Amino acid sequence: MKKRILLFLPAVVILVCLALACKSKKEHNSAPEEGLISRENGRGGGRTLGGGEVSNLPEEKPDTLFGIEGCDRPGFRALTPKVHEFIYQGYRVRVTQRDDEAGEKLEVFIDSTGASLEVPTVEPTFFRGAARAHIFVDIGTAPDSREIVVYNLKRGTLAQVYRERYCVDGQTYVSQNGGFWFYCPVPESEVAKKPDCPDKETWAKKGLGTAYGQRYIYDMVNRGLTRKSEFICVPTQ
Repeated sequence: MKKRILLFLPAVVILVCLALACKSKKEHNSAPEEGLISRENGRGGGRTLGGGEVSNLPEEKPDTLFGIEGCDRPGFRALTPKVHEFIYQGYRVRVTQRDDEAGEKLEVFIDSTGASLEVPTVEPTFFRGAARAHIFVDIGTAPDSREIVVYNLKRGTLAQVYRERYCVDGQTYVSQNGGFWFYCPVPESEVAKKPDCPDKETWAKKGLGTAYGQRYIYDMVNRGLTRKSEFICVPTQ
């Protein structure tokens, strides 16, 4: 009896080893290879299209932070690599990057009427966000001082309600009560109290001058303008 058991044990050991080897191979083959990206879950920066095709367009976002601080958060949708839309309540802003010149082509689509409104373009324009049915458009390419234009969309039309120069380096934002806060470039003679300019010498070494900005507040609700006795210094070419 003992002799039969001794002869049977090596066979059992061999069978167990073969079973473990087969299980290990099966688990290895079923695991995804390192570095591969699943198209089903959309990871990899593109959209999954029909037939398993993946585009290079950015993912759609239902709520994205864009524009001047305090602006409304729109939905985002890319139509082509150079055309995308920001979707707000009641309207959409389509932004097309220009190939032949600087700036963007801006179109506004009103949902209630289906109207298509194109933002006038005389100089390079850039979309800077929207708030309270107003859109903000940046004009120009100068690094220190450009213009900001505010359009009103409340009546389903594109009505320009405000336009002014503003300091790009100054703090610009939209307050909760509908105030558009920015710094407007002013001549040195209008600066009641000169602010501290700790970077003035650094700017001079880079060949830049020093300019001044005054705090302006445009009220989008009442269309009023307030100038505060608050000044900053900014670099200028």
